[in-house]
Amino acid sequence: MSARINKIFEKKSKKLVTFTTGGDPDLETSFDILKTIINNNIDMVEIGLPFSDPMADGPTIQESSRRSIKNGTKLDDIFNLVKKIRNFNTEIPIILM
Repeated sequence: MSARINKIFEKKSKKLVTFTTGGDPDLETSFDILKTIINNNIDMVEIGLPFSDPMADGPTIQESSRRSIKNGTKLDDIFNLVKKIRNFNTEIPIILM
């Protein structure tokens, strides 16, 4: 487990972990959404990799994956998004799902 994640769980309080699909509805808006989430004191952010057949996800996440893929989001785009987030905030734990 990463040091950033371990640090979050040192305190035995409740944690707020948020999820958003990377690249939904587009990469620029996705970055803005993530900045807003981070600026509102969440403990950890989870970024979903858009998947072409997200059967295990509910309809909302399925649709977000479809939008992201339809807009051409690739795996490298998600990695670049994570780099931008890390430049924006060096402490927040980031989980890719």
